[in-house]
Amino acid sequence: MKHYLKSAIFLAVLAASGCGTSGTVGGTGTAAPTDSASGSDTGSGGGSGDGTKNKATIGTTTDSGAKSNVSVDKAASKEDAQASANKIGALNNGKDLILWVASTDNDGAKVLEVHIDTSKYPLPATGIPAGDLNSGAWVQYTVAGPAATGAYSSKGTGTIDVTSCPAASGVAVVGKLNGVKVESDATAVGPKSYTLEGPFNLVYFGGGGALTCKAEEPKPDAIGTDSNGKVDTGSFKPPAGSTCNANPCDDGSNTTRGCCPYVPCMGTCITACATTMNSCVQACAMGNPMEIQSCMMGCMDSYFKCHKTCLSTCNVSATCNAAYSKLVDCENTNLDACAGESEDLTEKCLTEKCCSELKAAF
Repeated sequence: MKHYLKSAIFLAVLAASGCGTSGTVGGTGTAAPTDSASGSDTGSGGGSGDGTKNKATIGTTTDSGAKSNVSVDKAASKEDAQASANKIGALNNGKDLILWVASTDNDGAKVLEVHIDTSKYPLPATGIPAGDLNSGAWVQYTVAGPAATGAYSSKGTGTIDVTSCPAASGVAVVGKLNGVKVESDATAVGPKSYTLEGPFNLVYFGGGGALTCKAEEPKPDAIGTDSNGKVDTGSFKPPAGSTCNANPCDDGSNTTRGCCPYVPCMGTCITACATTMNSCVQACAMGNPMEIQSCMMGCMDSYFKCHKTCLSTCNVSATCNAAYSKLVDCENTNLDACAGESEDLTEKCLTEKCCSELKAAF
């Protein structure tokens, strides 16, 4: 949140106003680094993931022992997720989460499709059984190449892990397949079955309806209280002189409402985002003067994306995720309008424009 990074955010505000920038933040600068808080590598099959990239390496082993893989490593895009063929990414259809990985190599064209009914398996969840086609969770693998051509589906062997739940567009779905066997009753060419194994990080771009996410308990280190049992919400309070009447977490005494249990963890994570942005802005200032405007806007864009990864890092509840995401989006939208001559004026303006979102989150 902005209160944790007053000096860092003000540098970017100066860039926005001093360079004559208007409109919303979101440019991409050549010196802007990748988010440092984008989460763990997908090789672990867990963590908050990377909301900017689709990355997966699913090993395939035929019934005769021949090995290959279906894999992807590219920037995430809504267009790829909504493509008419060879989709890559994640969408939902009502309560159903659908994941796709597609690749083409010497073995031919390959498409992996995973379906999970989140009303039956609220996310995150591990050990989801890969059942028959159109069951609560199932996997389909299609291949068209010189050595194999056919469509293969799961029959009840193997499991699916999904260690995150996408509550908003742009959030990574992280997980892995564990020994999922897919079979075909009628193959023109190739093996009768494949066993699929490996991790995925696939970015979610929404769809019709809404997924079911678990109301998770916070991590033990996400709750911090003082000797009186109060969380320190000082940095989340409206600044002096603000007309916003928010009283975050009832002055710290309410440790269960909204995002209140996660304040200490989120504060630490957001401070790390701010430090990264500060370094990014300084790098912009030392770079090409002709690119400084887009570079600094890129820093801010990365910062707001980093903000949202803190929600997964701190394992927040679905309620907190939705409310805090709206707060961050509000601040991002109003940043240019609130660019003032001082840090305090900018902070006061953002708080007043996003007062209802602040109150909803805390």
